Amino acid sequence: MHEDIAGVAGRVAFVLPGGASYGAAQVGMLRALLEARIQPDFVIGTSAGALNAVRFALDPTQAGVAALEVAWRDARRSKIFRLSPVTLTYGLLGRRNYFISPRGLREWIDEHLDLERLEHTLLPAHVVTTDVDSGDPVVLSRGPAVEALMASCAIPAVFPPVEIEGRLLMDGGIASDTPVPEAQALGATQMFVLPTYSSEAAPGEPARPRSAIQMGLHAIGQLLGHVTYDAMADTTDRADVYLLPAPPSGGIAPFDLAGAAKLIDRAYEMTRVWLRERQLTAA
Repeated sequence: MHEDIAGVAGRVAFVLPGGASYGAAQVGMLRALLEARIQPDFVIGTSAGALNAVRFALDPTQAGVAALEVAWRDARRSKIFRLSPVTLTYGLLGRRNYFISPRGLREWIDEHLDLERLEHTLLPAHVVTTDVDSGDPVVLSRGPAVEALMASCAIPAVFPPVEIEGRLLMDGGIASDTPVPEAQALGATQMFVLPTYSSEAAPGEPARPRSAIQMGLHAIGQLLGHVTYDAMADTTDRADVYLLPAPPSGGIAPFDLAGAAKLIDRAYEMTRVWLRERQLTAA
């Protein structure tokens, strides 16, 4: 990974990993990157990162980022993760392979994304999913936009997988949460990775988890962090990879959408400082 570099040149990609509600942090990062006049040639994202990538690609300006921020601030857990006794019961009985209806998620996407097909974005946008049968990553670059995003966000057992062109697809984070190899395969020579989770505690919060739930979330975050570094390790000898700092997510649960505004603001300030320290601006 190369950090202390004064300029950016080549084919630039923004790589947006998944992270459920932590994906809100990417909005602040995008705002800061545009302020530094760093523009990608294409974007690629997984799960929540795919939602951000496609919406950003539709309007890759500060106005577009502002619209994306509105979407996140409008998101509610009760709206997107709608719990239904019937759906839960069917899932427990094995009559369905998911516990939560995807209707709320689809409605939220439809409300904030006026796009029919992926290939109609201003910037090329690529959505990472996972093939249910093989477990391999599947990158979608064309076709119905909402279906692609629903597939990329189909958290196993939470939302149902989505069939696209004869393949059953689920959350892209299973096969490639940080799609750096996929970005390189698409021709990226410079990659900005916008991570969503940090195991560091926010000021005033305990440094170590105290409850069982907090410990579980901490462990997941550590795992995702290692996955991110492993994904970058195989590409840094052939491409420049910039890993932006993720804001502390302590005190915010992965499905707690009420923390979106806090994550956006934290990420924006941290990214501004990070870019300024490295004098990193467009070539």
